[in-house]
Amino acid sequence: MFRGVEASPFAPEGGSSGSGDLGGSSSGPPPSAGGRTDSSGAETSPPLRATEAARLALSRVADDTSLSLLQVFQRICEIAADTLEVERVSVWLISEDRQQFRCVNLFERSQREHSVGPCLQVADFPIYFSAIRERRALPCELVQSDPRTIELRDQYLVPLGITSMLDAPFFLGDEVVGVVCHEHVGPPREWSTEDRDFAMSVADAAGFRLKLAEGLLSRTVARHHAEALPEGDRYSLVGRLAAGVAHDFRNLLTVILGNASLIARRSDVPAEVIQRAEQILEVGERGAQLIRHLLEFGREPAGQPRLISLSQTLQHFLPLLQTGVGKVYPIEFHPAAAQDWVWVDPGHLERVVMNLVLNAREAMPKGGTIEMRVSIEHTSDGLGPAGYYVCLEVRDRGVGIPADHLPQIFELGFTTKSNGGSGLGLAIVRRLVERAGGFIRVDSHPGEGSTFRVYWPRATGHDLSKLGAAPK
Repeated sequence: MFRGVEASPFAPEGGSSGSGDLGGSSSGPPPSAGGRTDSSGAETSPPLRATEAARLALSRVADDTSLSLLQVFQRICEIAADTLEVERVSVWLISEDRQQFRCVNLFERSQREHSVGPCLQVADFPIYFSAIRERRALPCELVQSDPRTIELRDQYLVPLGITSMLDAPFFLGDEVVGVVCHEHVGPPREWSTEDRDFAMSVADAAGFRLKLAEGLLSRTVARHHAEALPEGDRYSLVGRLAAGVAHDFRNLLTVILGNASLIARRSDVPAEVIQRAEQILEVGERGAQLIRHLLEFGREPAGQPRLISLSQTLQHFLPLLQTGVGKVYPIEFHPAAAQDWVWVDPGHLERVVMNLVLNAREAMPKGGTIEMRVSIEHTSDGLGPAGYYVCLEVRDRGVGIPADHLPQIFELGFTTKSNGGSGLGLAIVRRLVERAGGFIRVDSHPGEGSTFRVYWPRATGHDLSKLGAAPK
């Protein structure tokens, strides 16, 4: 859970904040007031008069309670990008369990566009977070080789062409809860003292508004935590179960299956005994699959998120996927018509897709077509932060799901399968999708089939089209 952001909408589609003053204008940068320049004539810091005007605008925006938290973050990013003349400014929040680091708003100055960014794992970047906790501003001129940020190089900095970065954390009490990142694209940039001071002002504005939002949304957050706690306890319980008994159970099952296989291959035993041995093998394989699910669910799904094209990745995975479901379940795949870059672990993506496709197959016992479609969608319905998403749709024409079962299908242990399913497949899907900052919608009617739509935040950047994102 990230503090308050899910309860607050973005500005309307298209990225415009709808304000006409400096505090929210998306029409262009603020007027220059004659800044200082270096020996080459390039401006090294924002002009003082513009900086003070920008600080005033930050204060007004942060104090405007008519704006939602994310609308304030949008305005703050615009002001910072225009004042420092930097291509990318983003606001990141650390989850309350201190496990995830999520970009809740990214503003790209050249495009005048806002978007939702990636969701990274705090544990993957210990040096960076240690540096952030130790100072009010973290200026990095050569960010791809700086020891404090080198952990971000391969997953984040290089793919997006970021050469210099000026990060400033903001706090609740003594705890870092978020960071405003000013990311320069192009030749490396040296950050002046004025740049650093202004970056701290930007972070202060973000932190002030987050504190205000904490007060306004405290009841909502408390209620959410109360509702979410039982599910978290169930996840923990399954993890302990997997660690405690699954390995031992798998060893016992290996002995059982080995002996049953030996009996089934013998020619000197009655046919009835061979039949019973084959039944043991069949049931044992189901048990082995259940153990794999338990171990899979018990593991912490941190993964290694990276920038990939969803359509390209799925096209590479499609032959294996088709083999897994069989010829009587042809898969119709429709790739996205636009760039569909997302931050996700490719292995997690494959597990999500495989679970959804196998679920579609089981809904059509007599066979049938499984449709997969990738598209770009804008959403603001409250299931996730408003913005642009890459949507994966998996559709079957099977038996459908009763309306009273829909609220339960992602719950741990819930199953309607007559052969006794594990009740883990869709729970794993939801966990992996939410881990990547996404969410899921389901539309189903008995006798008409089901449609699962998975939404991942769409990644944006000036040079995404140059990347080769399909896994090798």
